[in-house]
Amino acid sequence: MTETTDGFEVWIEHTSAFDRVQSVARSVSKPKPVSYIAEEAHVAENTARDHLERLVELNVL
Repeated sequence: MTETTDGFEVWIEHTSAFDRVQSVARSVSKPKPVSYIAEEAHVAENTARDHLERLVELNVL
């Protein structure tokens, strides 16, 4: 394993799917498709979509 792989595994292990989606969504400078957010956050597209909708409702995004 590389350090990068280890870092992703730790990130996934110690953060919720919601937190990962929020982190990825807030890190992009231009709108991205749900598929991109899901892939980067290591969640299913439906999960990413649900969390993104919730973040919009909360006025976070």
